[in-house]
This record gives sequence, C-alpha cells and structure tokens, in this order.
Amino acid sequence: MVTVKDVAEKSGVSVSTVSHVINGTRFVSEELKVKVRDAMVALEYKPNLIARSLRTKRSNVLGLILADITNPYYSEIARNIEYLGHLQDYTVMLCNSEGDPIKEEFYIRRLSEARADGIIIISSKILPELLKEMIGENLPVIFIDKHGSGIQGDLIAIDEFEGGRLATEHLITLGHHRIACVNGVSVNYLNLERVNGYRSAMVAAGLPIDEQLIISSGFDVVDGYRNGTMLLEMKNKPTAIFATGDLIAYGVIQAAYKTGIRIPEELSVVGFDDIYLSKFIVPPLTTIKQPLYEISEAAINCFFERMENNQKTGRTIHYNVHLEVRESTGPAIEE
Repeated sequence: MVTVKDVAEKSGVSVSTVSHVINGTRFVSEELKVKVRDAMVALEYKPNLIARSLRTKRSNVLGLILADITNPYYSEIARNIEYLGHLQDYTVMLCNSEGDPIKEEFYIRRLSEARADGIIIISSKILPELLKEMIGENLPVIFIDKHGSGIQGDLIAIDEFEGGRLATEHLITLGHHRIACVNGVSVNYLNLERVNGYRSAMVAAGLPIDEQLIISSGFDVVDGYRNGTMLLEMKNKPTAIFATGDLIAYGVIQAAYKTGIRIPEELSVVGFDDIYLSKFIVPPLTTIKQPLYEISEAAINCFFERMENNQKTGRTIHYNVHLEVRESTGPAIEE
C-alpha cells in the first residue's frame, strides 16, 4: 500500500507538507501542491479515510433522510444538499425512508453507528422520544419541514398556513365560490396547516365550507387523479380546486382532461411547492412557491455552524412563500 511517506519522497517534500495538501490544514504554495498531486497520481495513492476520520474525529459524511425520492420536492432538495455538501468535500449519504418510521429509525441508527458527522431529516415520521434516545446530544441534526420536539436540532420551515390561505384567496378573487381542497395525509401536520389556511380564507370571504369538497388521501399523482375524478363527477362540482401538493395538482389536471373539462376555462387549479416541472406542464401550474434552494442552503449552513461552533441550542428558520400565477387559473364562469 502506498503511504504518505512514499508520496513525500516522490515529490521531494516533507511528510507534513503532503498531509497539509491532503487535508487542507495549512497554506501550501501552488508549486508544492502540484508536485504532491502529481506524485499521488503517479503512485496511485489513495488516502486512508478511516485513519483520517479517527485522527480528525470527522468522517466527512452527512446523512440525508427523506420520505420519497420519487417526489420531485424531495429530490430537488436532495440535489441541492448534495451539491452544497460536495463543495465542502462532504459525501452525502442518501436514505429513502418511504415515509416509514421503522425505516427512518433503521437509517438513523446506521448513520450514527457509521459515525456520520450529522443528519438532515426531511419530513420526519419518527417519534421524537425515540429520536432523542438514538442520537443523544452530540450528533448534529437538522430538520426540514417538521421538528423533532425536544431534540437539540435546527428546524428549517415555511409558513404552510399562509400558503394555503394565499392559494385559496387567489381563487376567491377570481370569483370562485365552490372551491375544493384535495390534500395529502390528513394526520400530517404540514398538510393540516395548508388545509387550515384554505379554511381561513373561505371563512374570511364569507363562503360556506362544504366538507364533501375537502378530500384527504396521499401526495402523489394517482391520488390527485382519483380524487379529482370523484370531485368532477359530482352533480354540483367545484369550479376550482386547491391541491396541497403539485403532484396532486398534476393528477387533478389529468382528471379534468379525461372528463373533458377545460382548464382554466371551466376549472381552476392551484398547487403547492412549485417543483421544477410545474412551469412546464400543460397548462403551466399556478402554485405556492417554496424557496427550495434557500431551504437547502440554510440546512447545510446550520449543519456546518453546529460542527464548527459545537452549538447545542436549537434554532428555527422560517421562509416566506408566495403565489406563482401561471395559466391553470382563471375567472369563474358567470352563472
């Protein structure tokens, strides 16, 4: 096995200089860096990451646990975090929990055992008490969307309630009175806040809330299609639908297409998230925009601040949302 000493002899520098080049722990002139790197290539030197981890007490591995990698909302955040982590020479270990708290527990234990430097968890499903027991006080944990109560971790969140209110208010200003809400899992806190925002806007406008028009199931396209079809087959069907996720909205739009209902002429649809595809579907989707890159950047920054400053107290960082108006919404048909 090629050693640091071999690289030092080949490049004509000291062992400590080679170490500083590999670890970036001290200034080394560009000329010496080139000599060392050329020697490493010539000798096919591979740094011993395990030894370096034991020496520095860092693995340069960051765990990322998310609920559904097939959902573009999660995959966009994962891509951002991987990119930002890579800029800091970190390997991001992606764990797809499928929204299963048992799988989430499994991954948290594995990441902790593997001496990951920290974990970012998106939409955690695990019980906070169990999470606290597993990670202790020393492992930095950053939450996106849902905080683990009692955990000394940071939370990056948006105003879910305001998003639901803005989406519904937009439809009301277009003259819609019979507005449905197709949403995800009813027990999900984030989803409930979006629905509560919908309810608040309806009450503020003096409009009746028809519980038959509030449907809960899942967050994917199939759920949106199934529930959209059910709503559009009603005798007194809605003229507008607020979907609490963009994927749900895609399914609703497909349901409208299959039933021969034109968007936005006969039905207006608003989504939530503004994932990448939403501006390219037909028609382009009006939606509540989340600042996904800024959320990802805040999560990474919180992690590194915890690493450098050994911070123990938890912080909450909130981001505002705004309405992105496109072509899937229009004035209500005059009766």
